[in-house]
Amino acid sequence: MTSYLITTTDRTRWPISGHLVFVGTFCLPENPESLIGQYTYEVADISIQADQLAEYFLLSQSLHRVLNNRLAKALNDLHSVQETERYWSITTGIWLRLFTELIVTRFVTLLQISQRHQELKLVSVDTKLTPRAPLNFRQHHEFLKSPAWNSVVYADLWESVQSIQPIVGRHENHESVLETKQASSSNSRAVISATYLPKYKEALLQLSFGAFPKRLKVVQAPGIPVNTEIRNKFPLTDATLNPFENLALSLVYAYLPTTWVEGLKELTNLCNAMEYPIAPKVIFTSNRHLYDDVFNNWAAEATKRGSKLVIGQHGGFFGISKFPSYAERHELSVADKYLTWGWRSSQVTVPAYVLTIAGKRVRRHSEGSQLLVVTDHLWSQPRSAFIDLNETSGYLEHIKDTVSLLPEAIQKETLIRIHHAHNETGNSQSMWWMKNLPSIKLDDWAKDFESVTNMSRLILTAHNGTTFLETISKGIPTLITWTPEWVEIRDEAKSVFSQLSEVGIFHQNPQSLARHISNIWSDVDGWWQSDAVVNARSIFCDEYAKSNPKPLRFMRNALSSTYKNAPR
Repeated sequence: MTSYLITTTDRTRWPISGHLVFVGTFCLPENPESLIGQYTYEVADISIQADQLAEYFLLSQSLHRVLNNRLAKALNDLHSVQETERYWSITTGIWLRLFTELIVTRFVTLLQISQRHQELKLVSVDTKLTPRAPLNFRQHHEFLKSPAWNSVVYADLWESVQSIQPIVGRHENHESVLETKQASSSNSRAVISATYLPKYKEALLQLSFGAFPKRLKVVQAPGIPVNTEIRNKFPLTDATLNPFENLALSLVYAYLPTTWVEGLKELTNLCNAMEYPIAPKVIFTSNRHLYDDVFNNWAAEATKRGSKLVIGQHGGFFGISKFPSYAERHELSVADKYLTWGWRSSQVTVPAYVLTIAGKRVRRHSEGSQLLVVTDHLWSQPRSAFIDLNETSGYLEHIKDTVSLLPEAIQKETLIRIHHAHNETGNSQSMWWMKNLPSIKLDDWAKDFESVTNMSRLILTAHNGTTFLETISKGIPTLITWTPEWVEIRDEAKSVFSQLSEVGIFHQNPQSLARHISNIWSDVDGWWQSDAVVNARSIFCDEYAKSNPKPLRFMRNALSSTYKNAPR
């Protein structure tokens, strides 16, 4: 019987009969039983061991260094300019790191499938009809969730899987294409935008720098279509690279958003529409660089003229995960100063505080009656093997097992708060919970998160995200749970989490977690305010969830010192 690797949800592309190997659950029909009789089928079992994951992470880092250097040279040649690698890294944002990890993740997936199944025939969408290059970075995020676009990526990699080995190349770590002398920044002191601070705190910070607060104005990036004549000017191969690096380079040129290739002139012209000075002394943002192409190009131009770029941490995962996310690595590589929520990893990093709750009150006792369980969104088509939770993981089962082991009285007080983006990245978690634990209450998002936490006696988070950093910093009784299968902790954080584990805040299995919840439920405050727990919380907050009694003064000093202490 012929076997087929299915990478598309379009059943008109499938064979009439045969054995189907689905690259992921996203390709399955809503009713998989309908396949029985016409096909035999299975979903590819992809399991990456810890040592392999570390190897592929190093591969991703090495590959990015190569691609970043070659892409900067190619864009300089295409646009007849001489900009540094940092300039192009700021302009293109985190796109290249994200795309690099996607290539490695997809290639490893296909490699494992090809090794376990012989003579597979690929089934994909029509690769001539599905666009590869998005118009801008915002559209790239939409493509990441598209089954058709992902099918094209698999198709572009498939022919090379059996002939190319993903090996780490040996290359110098080039810091820039061309060192340029920076001009002095202008008299405008600061541009402060999308900082993650509460809105009124951000407005006060802007006022302290003499800038009148204004609403965030995002200028839409140009929507210039792909021009194959322009794309053909990119060098398709590099004799100094190994075959896998050349494959990745060719894909970068094919999938690169048009806003930096065909539309760069229009993009640069749009910078004036933001009404920002051409070179303020300091630029501070925490997340605008993640979605705004026009802002990124303006920031690249401003830093070239001498502006200092300060980026703030924007959520969880940072500083804790064994494998730093592409956002963390990108931001540390381009920022003049990086404001963390407590941790330090280099001379660039400065321990600040949890920006999102600056100035908000600290809770001194539990105020509600419910157990609030906060879930993360799961990816049916993971962008990265290092940070994304695959919906085929045991993540939801882990939480279900915990809740199922609780006494009935606590189960009745349990509320599941599902991530708002769960329908965008994978299958509906609501349907999963109704099927697997129908008695559980699901939050309807009628109230904001702060209101829901105020109704809660205890918070449980099962992922390495923002929630537990905010709640612990605010003094809200919080439990954390995950397994090494979906979160590995970096060496610097292990002792801190070991202490959290000793006092019952951190758990790695449902049995100990459910037992602990049952034991403290009648007196959560007594446990939370005990000397051992308070000490462990203090150690944790000092490293990963700091607070500051005078957050605006700290921020003003941190930003001012960036340009006042800069070498001339």
